[in-house]
Amino acid sequence: MLSLIEPYLRVLFAGFLGALIGWEREVSGKAAGLRTLIIVSVASALFVVAAQETAAAHGEVVDSVRALQGIAQGVGFLGAGLILQAKREVRGLTTAASVWAAAALGYSAGVGMYRLGLFGALALYTTLHWLKPVETRLGEGTLRPSNRGHKPDISPEDGASRAEMAPSDGAEPQGQHTA
Repeated sequence: MLSLIEPYLRVLFAGFLGALIGWEREVSGKAAGLRTLIIVSVASALFVVAAQETAAAHGEVVDSVRALQGIAQGVGFLGAGLILQAKREVRGLTTAASVWAAAALGYSAGVGMYRLGLFGALALYTTLHWLKPVETRLGEGTLRPSNRGHKPDISPEDGASRAEMAPSDGAEPQGQHTA
């Protein structure tokens, strides 16, 4: 059984870890931001701590792997709802992965692995915040083709309509003007 204050510290630490990732998503204007990632992280820690406390109260041993499996599956379903596909473009993968990662941070805090949780949060923050400029630069260069906002393989000669050629942001196709 955990000490009197330990379960609360674990849940609070999970909220802190979720906030680290959530803040980056919030500043980036993503659908799942600060509150969402704190909730996911805290809820994951609550599932683990509640399972540990319940098992201890009944003289049983909790199977943390089963708790982890349930959390990962449930949050995976939540993340799937954040992924959108439209006009040959998939959006929301990073946001969905962030929600899933917040659950992992909550789990690590819930089982008392504070250093692992903090390291994971820092690694995720670094990935989300500091690698975005690198990803953008690679998308502009020749190393990685980018199809965001335009469809280079569709042209009027192929019989494509104006709607099919329009960029996803609603702007006019380049070189095309309406009368």
